[in-house]
Amino acid sequence: MLSWNYYIRRKRLNVKEWLSSRNIRDYDVLCNTLESLGVEAPPLNEVSHYFVPAQKVSIHAPKKPASPAPKRNPAVKSSTKKKSKTVISKAKKKPTVGA
Repeated sequence: MLSWNYYIRRKRLNVKEWLSSRNIRDYDVLCNTLESLGVEAPPLNEVSHYFVPAQKVSIHAPKKPASPAPKRNPAVKSSTKKKSKTVISKAKKKPTVGA
């Protein structure tokens, strides 16, 4: 049997990713998986930080979602008037009378 430390170094494993890819959520499942691979299981204190303790189930009713914040008016109102464009007409040229 291979040791746990040798196995993770040899395979260059990221332990957290390896555990999640194999759906290993507790120490007992880890021990069974490693046994089938021919690897000695590490002590619980070495790998306990990888396992999240089971969350307590709440008996209380779920909290109501918070109401959305009221919409605020903009600080400055935009003008709806369009600026008038002044057209500068070109001065008409006087017709020259040809001689």
